[in-house]
Amino acid sequence: MKRAAFWLIAFVVPSVLLVCAAEFVVRWRATGGPVAALASFQPRDRDPATWLTEDSDLGYKLNPAHESVSSLGIRHRELGPKGRDDWRVIVVGDSVAWDRDGFVSHIRDRLDADARRRFEVINAAIPGYTTHQERILLERDLLSLRPNLVLLQYCMNDNHRFLHQLDESGHWIMTPEARGVASWLPGWVAESYLVKRIRWRLLARSRAERESRDVFPWRKSPEFGNAWRDETWPAQEKLIRAMRDATAHSGSRLAIIAVPYGPQLEDQALALDAAYTLKPQQKLAEVANRLGLPFLDLHPAFLGSRDEPLFRDRIHLTDAGHRLVADEIMAFIVRENLLDPSALSGP
Repeated sequence: MKRAAFWLIAFVVPSVLLVCAAEFVVRWRATGGPVAALASFQPRDRDPATWLTEDSDLGYKLNPAHESVSSLGIRHRELGPKGRDDWRVIVVGDSVAWDRDGFVSHIRDRLDADARRRFEVINAAIPGYTTHQERILLERDLLSLRPNLVLLQYCMNDNHRFLHQLDESGHWIMTPEARGVASWLPGWVAESYLVKRIRWRLLARSRAERESRDVFPWRKSPEFGNAWRDETWPAQEKLIRAMRDATAHSGSRLAIIAVPYGPQLEDQALALDAAYTLKPQQKLAEVANRLGLPFLDLHPAFLGSRDEPLFRDRIHLTDAGHRLVADEIMAFIVRENLLDPSALSGP
């Protein structure tokens, strides 16, 4: 008995110390130093200047306490009343449009350089947002800015109510619905930085393996698969209809921009079943047609330029991808007469 207890202690104690050491190292790397790593073990109030904060309607939003975030919770300077001759364009979307030097910035530069009036192009994109959250943000906070044009950027993972949430520590995580798995771990274990890191890597590896074996990787993806499910589209149409009505009531116009998902450009998927591969774009085109909304499907432009590196990770864009999107949107604005032609000095 004593021998068994000795060997048990000899095994358990070093194992516990090793796990604690690994946890400390992971926290050290995540927080940037030993003092911060030690402090992270203690429950404390969230840093008021972190990027995200809770919101009862939106789930989370950009934190106005952060120096680069306005009181409306968007990454922009404070906006006052719109001048009589000013034109405001608001881009509502997710992390695809979020990039600081992305297509929204390129559109701003081009309008500034080639316009007869003063344009304000406002990037109101929030990482991880879905159409549900974008509708709330637009109606509750953005229409008070009196935009002339609202561009709704659609991504293939938008057919959720909420895709991300803040955990108890204020960390940005995917919802169980989007992950397709609920956490069964006790709370104190789930809060471990080491456990989170291991889970993230295992889930990412498992998803990559599943997707690599399937010509249509979205079929097994809880995050993206909803866009290919018919039952999710009535809710999408209801949300977009509400956004159309709200913008029209405020004297603005709404247009939809659909950015493709990287696997939709693969030859094998398009050759095997192009209609199925492009089903979300077709659904969105039908919704836009019924609602009388201008719609820009960027898939053809991406397909024609896919020899260039357009994606960083099959969702987010490279600089070449952003410039392509800006080119297409500028042509779309002129083609659909989305802005008063007298405000532009040329196409």
